[in-house]
Amino acid sequence: MLPQLRRAASAALPVIKARLTLWASTTTSPHAYRADAVTGVVLAAGLTTGSELKDWILLVAGNVLTAIIAVRGVGHFLKKEWGEMVTMGVAAVFVGAYVWAPDTVQTVLTGIWGKVSGSA
Repeated sequence: MLPQLRRAASAALPVIKARLTLWASTTTSPHAYRADAVTGVVLAAGLTTGSELKDWILLVAGNVLTAIIAVRGVGHFLKKEWGEMVTMGVAAVFVGAYVWAPDTVQTVLTGIWGKVSGSA
């Protein structure tokens, strides 16, 4: 059984390498995975600037903060502390919106500040 598997694997390896090379050469994403043409090993493209790392850290931190706030909100609900529960719910929605739609939140907050300060 083992020799048959070795023959099948050695026959399939050139096809897999060719497909990986084709896929890596046709992909357009800057965060795409690239295949080494010699070994066929798929490698992740490295970070080009610090902005990708910053976005990733903010996304992870925002998701963790949203989860913590949601758990606290559930705790307040179970204790029947309605005011704190509503506050945690609003905070979770705001943090979630800021994590998943930062440009929209920035536009809304800029508009609100413009109305408050009278510059709009």
